[in-house]
Amino acid sequence: MHTEDAYAELGLPPGASDAELKTAWRRLVARWHPDRNRRPDASARMQRINLAYMAIRQAREALSGDDHPSAPPSTRAAAPAGKRRRPGAESARPRAAAGGHTHADHHAHAHAAADSAQSEAGHRTVRRKLRLSLEEAALGCTRTVSGRVTLRCTACTGRGWLALDGACADCDGQGAVRRASLFGWLATSESCAACGGEGRARQACVPCGKRGRRTVAYRRAVRLPPGVRAGDVLTAPGGVHDSTELELELQLEIEPHALFKLEADGTLRCDMPVNGFAWVGERWVEVPTLTGLQSMRLQREHRSYRLRGQGFPTQRRGPRGDLLIEILPCFPDEPTATQQALLDRLIDETAEHPTEPLADWQRRVRRWTPCNTAASA
Repeated sequence: MHTEDAYAELGLPPGASDAELKTAWRRLVARWHPDRNRRPDASARMQRINLAYMAIRQAREALSGDDHPSAPPSTRAAAPAGKRRRPGAESARPRAAAGGHTHADHHAHAHAAADSAQSEAGHRTVRRKLRLSLEEAALGCTRTVSGRVTLRCTACTGRGWLALDGACADCDGQGAVRRASLFGWLATSESCAACGGEGRARQACVPCGKRGRRTVAYRRAVRLPPGVRAGDVLTAPGGVHDSTELELELQLEIEPHALFKLEADGTLRCDMPVNGFAWVGERWVEVPTLTGLQSMRLQREHRSYRLRGQGFPTQRRGPRGDLLIEILPCFPDEPTATQQALLDRLIDETAEHPTEPLADWQRRVRRWTPCNTAASA
């Protein structure tokens, strides 16, 4: 890539400083890395961003007389130009073919993003889904978030080995060794396995076991404020592990509730079946709220009740909304013999002392008879 095109790709003027170059690269990686950007052209754009960074660094190192230009942070583990690359240290690649990318490409992109965030800023974002109960989301809670994350080994900067002073003893600093053929009269040259073709002495990294990566465990208590909603994304510090500061990015989910239904304005609804005779008798019943059961007196004239301030917060850390209770009176389909006897007794007792509307109706019925009607006609 031409240097002018590289500056244009990163949105920088040709005279931009090294600090501006790194800032632009970080900003574009955060936006276009395929793990964050689901656009189909994200992989190709990410490749152009890395190539642009490399082109500018190479041009600047050439002017300063350095024969080994700095690779972008996501590819610093790769071998220098002209040498054989160490397996597993390749930078992110574009899609293998139109319509998608390979499984290996996906992991290469993931490792490149992890390395860039870790090596440039000593920072790593761990994305997790966190499921909450409705009560936890409404009232706030403290949850412990734990897990394991793979980080680039800081002891060997992700290479799996440590460079030593002096030349490689196996290849005498040549980076290649000669192997005799079967008959001894024809020899071939191949890359030195001991130094990976670099010619420098090195030894395996003990902390990571030559893998270049270390898996560490994290465990943090996270305080969630009252009134969070499903889909909210909250961040919390995850502590420092292996010289890398973790940031927890929590996408919240709220589990369906067995009793309540949450509406967008923070109102809670509850459809509550009650004993029909208790409703007729205006008895006290226990109704559920987010903080436990609460006593409420039934009224025959009402089937809907509003409990102020017993609902879900209208906004994060805001006041709580209302709880709407819809009463569903339930009567037996077929009364038992005992229930029928009690109903008959109740009817008999109320007949002795009827209410005024019933007493008036009974008087009018007694004054009206078919005989009187026929005689007057």
